[in-house]
Amino acid sequence: MNLPVLESSAMGRVTIIYGLADPETGHIRYVGKAVHGLPKRLYQHLWQARTAKRKRHVLAWISSVVDKGVKPEIFEIERVPAGGDWEEAEAFWIAYFRFIGADLCNLTSGGEGAPGWKCPPERIERLRARCGPLSPLFGRPKPPHVHEALRLGNEKKARRPSSMGRQ
Repeated sequence: MNLPVLESSAMGRVTIIYGLADPETGHIRYVGKAVHGLPKRLYQHLWQARTAKRKRHVLAWISSVVDKGVKPEIFEIERVPAGGDWEEAEAFWIAYFRFIGADLCNLTSGGEGAPGWKCPPERIERLRARCGPLSPLFGRPKPPHVHEALRLGNEKKARRPSSMGRQ
């Protein structure tokens, strides 16, 4: 099956902001982005839900739906043109659906990376127990040049004009 390759806005392609809905209730449960079409993105979610050893919230929800013999419904919310700000669009729709009361499985507020996600203290303790206190995952002191680079980067970021307003 040949799926259409959509051009990602970061690479000169279209990005689709999509939703996953519970097929029984019709309620939206997840907002994400796709660059290779919705059928392929749904397949990726189903595969991850089946194969992941540790399932994040959305994958656990997908597994529970599949266990009932059905699949989540995927639908397009917004098509972001090439060069458009898909991160802003995704964050907007996550905030919107949360505002109207949707019980989303999204762990973050959207966009690239994991802004808004904070590692729970109990997980930090489990990692410390498993990896040990000298693991690079934990608070070893940073050298002064690293602190200076972080400070300069944060100042530069603070001077950038905000692009959070939707028009």
